[in-house]
Amino acid sequence: MNAMMDGTGITGASGPGIYTFGGENFAIYMKTTEINNPGPSMTWLTIDEHADSIDNGFFMVPMGQSSNWGDTPASYHGSSGVLSFADGHAEIKTWTDVNIKNRPVTKTQVKDLPATPNTDLLWMEARTTSQL
Repeated sequence: MNAMMDGTGITGASGPGIYTFGGENFAIYMKTTEINNPGPSMTWLTIDEHADSIDNGFFMVPMGQSSNWGDTPASYHGSSGVLSFADGHAEIKTWTDVNIKNRPVTKTQVKDLPATPNTDLLWMEARTTSQL
C-alpha cells in the first residue's frame, strides 16, 4: 500500500499528515477527501512489490529525490507491475528501469536500488503524494 495513505509508522513523519524528506514537506493523506492533489485518478493505492523488497505493510517512494528507489516494484508480468488508484481503476505499468524490469527473486533483501534511468521513479513520485 502507498505509504502516504495514513502513514502509520513512516520514518520522517513530522506531524499528522506531514512527511518531511530532504527538507521538503509532503502530504500524508489521512482521509480519502484529502486526496485532491494530484487527485484520486492520479494517486495510487496498491502496487505489486518485489518479493525481495517486502519488509512491512506499505510501499515507500522517497519523495523529493529521484536517484534511488525506497522499496522495489515487482516486474513479474513481462517487465510490468500493476497499480490500483484511489478512484478505483488499475493500471499496468511497464518498467523501463534496468534495475526493476525482469529482476529475479533471490531471497535477499533489496532496498534503495539506483533508479536507472529515473523516469519510472519520477512517474511514481508524481502519483504518490503532493508537496505541501
